[in-house]
Amino acid sequence: MDSQSVPMIPDPAPLEHRPAADVRAAPSDTDAVGEQNSALHWPVEDLNDFPVRVRASVLTRCRARLTAVSQAGFPYGELTLGVACLACGSTLSALISGVALDTLKGGVFYVGLPVIGVGFAVAYAMHRRSGIGDLHQAAKESLDDLPDPERTVPTRGDK
Repeated sequence: MDSQSVPMIPDPAPLEHRPAADVRAAPSDTDAVGEQNSALHWPVEDLNDFPVRVRASVLTRCRARLTAVSQAGFPYGELTLGVACLACGSTLSALISGVALDTLKGGVFYVGLPVIGVGFAVAYAMHRRSGIGDLHQAAKESLDDLPDPERTVPTRGDK
């Protein structure tokens, strides 16, 4: 390439209908800073959405209730259901097997295990009912505390 030839540099592409970047040159002794502004695009599911004010104390109470529900440990009530099923199933198996009632084995399977099975079944029902009641109570209190978006009114300045 000789010194008389001019390198081939193409013309820049036309910038019609393109957003321009808002770039500011910082003083030479600081870091470069750049900003870019562009149009916002909202997801379709958020088009009819709007913010609702909720007090921090309400969120704290609701979070405490939900934390207590979500951090519940092993459900020991389910263990009572297992024992009840095992006892009743053993009695039914003894019936099918033809175990005689006048033996020790018959006394255990026909007298002892049905009583244990029914007792644990009642314990399971009571434990389950109180557990579901506690869940319903926590959900009802949280719903009563949280604002209903269907019953809100826009304030001045809102669209």
